[in-house]
Amino acid sequence: MGFPDMSMRYDYEFPDSIYRDLDFIISRVNKRDFSRVLDVGAGTGRVSHWLAKHAQKVDSLDSDSEMLACLSKKYGSSRIQTINCDFLNYKPASKYDLVVIAGNTIPVLGPLDQVFRR
Repeated sequence: MGFPDMSMRYDYEFPDSIYRDLDFIISRVNKRDFSRVLDVGAGTGRVSHWLAKHAQKVDSLDSDSEMLACLSKKYGSSRIQTINCDFLNYKPASKYDLVVIAGNTIPVLGPLDQVFRR
């Protein structure tokens, strides 16, 4: 599912308060550094960029190629790999230490019963 032109205005419409939330979540996890992290619905990459400070590798998953292009342009990093795929069809090659799904992403992932079974 794509949202035409959203990649150009996404960062302006969603504030950076997500970082405070992520700091809180990480502070509650016994682990500070992760090998592999999956950012579901990565969009323009603000969360992926933050996660790359705490992980050796971040897989940034999004079904919108324009959003991922913005992510690559803004945060090109050897630690961040973009994956253009729908969450319900994504088949990871191996397990992740941490999976992050920002709250504004959940409603667009698909039917919730299928999302939470994953």
